[in-house]
Amino acid sequence: MTFALALVIATALATPVSPQVAGSAAALKYPSSAPIEPSAELLAWRGWGYLPAEGREFPKLYPAAGDWGPVASAPEPGKDALVWREKIVIVRRLDLMDRLPNGLFIQRRSSLSSVDIRQLREAIARWARLVAIETGGRMRVEADVEVDDAPLLTDSKYDLGAFEEDELRSRVNAGGYEPDDRVFRGPYHGVMVVHPGFGGVLASKRPFGEVESVSVADAPPNATPGALEIDMLTAWQRQLRALAEWRVHILVGDGVDSTPPSPLTGASSATRVVPEPLWPGLMAWDRSIEFIARRAHERLGSPWSLGSDRQAAGWFSLLSNAFRSSNVALDLVSDVDRGKVLRSSERGSFRAGGTALPVAKDTRVVFDATASSRLTFWARSTSRDPIGVWLRGKDKALVLCLGSDALAPESGPRSETTRVLAFQRNGAWQQVVANVSGLGRVTSIEIGPTPRALESERTELSPIEADFDDFRVSNDASGLTPIIQGGPSPNEPAGRALSAWKLAADGTPEARASLIKLLTDPSDLVRLNALKAIAPLKAQEAFASLAQEARDLDPRTAEAALEGLQALGTSEAWSEIRRVLEAGTSEEARAVAARLLSAQGDSKLAGPISGLLSSRNWRTRRAAARAIAALPGKDPAIIELIFLQETDPAVRLAATQGADASYELVANRLLWTAVNDPSDAVRAAAYAKLIGSDKENFRREGYRGIRDDGRGVRLELLKLFADKPSEAHRGALRIAVADPDPEVRAAALRAFTVLQGVVSLEEIGNVLKDRHPWVQAALLDLSRARSLPLPDETLALLRDSLDPDVARRAKGGE
Repeated sequence: MTFALALVIATALATPVSPQVAGSAAALKYPSSAPIEPSAELLAWRGWGYLPAEGREFPKLYPAAGDWGPVASAPEPGKDALVWREKIVIVRRLDLMDRLPNGLFIQRRSSLSSVDIRQLREAIARWARLVAIETGGRMRVEADVEVDDAPLLTDSKYDLGAFEEDELRSRVNAGGYEPDDRVFRGPYHGVMVVHPGFGGVLASKRPFGEVESVSVADAPPNATPGALEIDMLTAWQRQLRALAEWRVHILVGDGVDSTPPSPLTGASSATRVVPEPLWPGLMAWDRSIEFIARRAHERLGSPWSLGSDRQAAGWFSLLSNAFRSSNVALDLVSDVDRGKVLRSSERGSFRAGGTALPVAKDTRVVFDATASSRLTFWARSTSRDPIGVWLRGKDKALVLCLGSDALAPESGPRSETTRVLAFQRNGAWQQVVANVSGLGRVTSIEIGPTPRALESERTELSPIEADFDDFRVSNDASGLTPIIQGGPSPNEPAGRALSAWKLAADGTPEARASLIKLLTDPSDLVRLNALKAIAPLKAQEAFASLAQEARDLDPRTAEAALEGLQALGTSEAWSEIRRVLEAGTSEEARAVAARLLSAQGDSKLAGPISGLLSSRNWRTRRAAARAIAALPGKDPAIIELIFLQETDPAVRLAATQGADASYELVANRLLWTAVNDPSDAVRAAAYAKLIGSDKENFRREGYRGIRDDGRGVRLELLKLFADKPSEAHRGALRIAVADPDPEVRAAALRAFTVLQGVVSLEEIGNVLKDRHPWVQAALLDLSRARSLPLPDETLALLRDSLDPDVARRAKGGE
């Protein structure tokens, strides 16, 4: 079952114990530091015609594994080392839908293979070792690692905040509650989401936070060994900085609040940085959290420049430099007609890295484009993935794309110019002649992925190979290789996909007939755009093709076809959607069918939709719970209860949120969920449903949630009370202001602030002597908002607050 793979890994890393990551041992292995050097034969190859035979060298432009010896030999953390609990969620498959400026819908799919997962396990173990060293052996990491195999279908606007709400909220507890199964679910000091996404997907909108995102595509272990660990270390430092800046628990009176902070609850609460903070989890550490924050600031720079700069992590000695990346091979092979030729071969799940060609040893320059403005070479390839030849000058870069990309012409967010050359990838030798004037002194020539390829899935899994020969420079103006301009040709998939939108806009019967033909095009790209284009036309003559594509193996294509059938609105179309629900070719398509069918509002559909409960994909099961919840009547409400027995907390949360508590059977089942579900989020949702019941006895049980052992539940309910003020909440708020947790007390005061009716000092008497700055800040807010005068003793405490902002406000500074 998805997410049942979570195992706590003990990353103290003491031999012979190996960390447990995602269900199997992750041996603590270190990247080989053996240098990647070109052979003498490669350096002397006669094909480097742009340089004399003497004085050549390969520039070292690509990161490679550095010296991990000091890491391996560093002392292990002691038995008394403090524990840093990290939740690591590995998203294995991403499917992003984007629309280009020219109107074309494209998919950006990426995934982690079993080899990638193994390498990731090893990287996590090395990252934990780096954390131990970074803290001087005073800390060791215990990481709960979960691998999510269910594909995540979304778009590039989907950020880390949305992922927290959709995926993490039900899986991470805020502490206090001990479930019967004794499985640890939090609180964690940090959560890290590791994924294969491109182009900033799942990026955080915060400069640093307790939930961080790391993309394997940005640092594939096979291309740059060690870089992913450094990215994770930088993310951990940002988490540490977030604790120091936003969620520091401080020494209060004679005791310490011992509740570790949660990364998911109250993240937006008004916290303050205090002069002498101490986080209880680090009490045994001989540094204050402020010192840690300063150190993180020194290592990372200002919070607005954190980004993904690996140099900021300060561990650059773990990376060296080489003339090629680890995932690329550069060799000489024999050709019948041309003799020894150069072969570049790129491997791996992600397009990354490349190889540099020789430069002049004395000047570090390849050639001067102002004197020789033409670069010529011979090349051949059969790869369907684009291959780029990069030329870099002082301030400019030019990328020659050999052959048309599926979405040509290429354009990336970087500063380089990309030219797509008319190159046939048919395995035949072709001469390339390119105008490179304007680059000035060319400092490097490299072979590797094109800019767009760096942010797209591979077309094929086999090695991406290309052969080259006879590199030369000249001023010969004849025979330039044509540049493909104005978009892809009509014969290419991208060209046919664009024509679908033109045909849809044409409106003539002939254009519509041509558009329907594109629905059976062999290219996924063409069919996807044709389906999107034809849906608004409600073309009844496209029914047969829509029904066929609704069973396509690609879930995006099937989804577009199902939406086209929904647009038709005929009984035959709805019957096809029903067939996909019951026997679709993909779990994702069945989930779409459930969503579309539920919009009909037919309660009889609850039974067929409930069949998705047997799906192996938890996102499909969650979609079924949501679809049934949208149906009216008692039968769907009863059927929805089945999903409360789910093993996946996100499915249970959806079922709880959709439960109809107006039925007594449902409300009674929610009573059990509110007390026994191991997820804070699910219990909080059950209490909220009971509070909204029209029966007094269930409402009374719902308000009992303010005493739930889980601080996350109490915070969720207080957020509900603040968002939807009601006099009925007053009794629960009186209890909450006496809560042992300062964040709960502060949240209760904020809810009192928006409560209708008079708020008396007697109701909030427990916080009038509270020394915690969070509570003090909320008390000042309440006093100002409700014109509630505070006792002199309370004002004296506020003026003496550890938080200088609270002290200033109490002295009349606002």
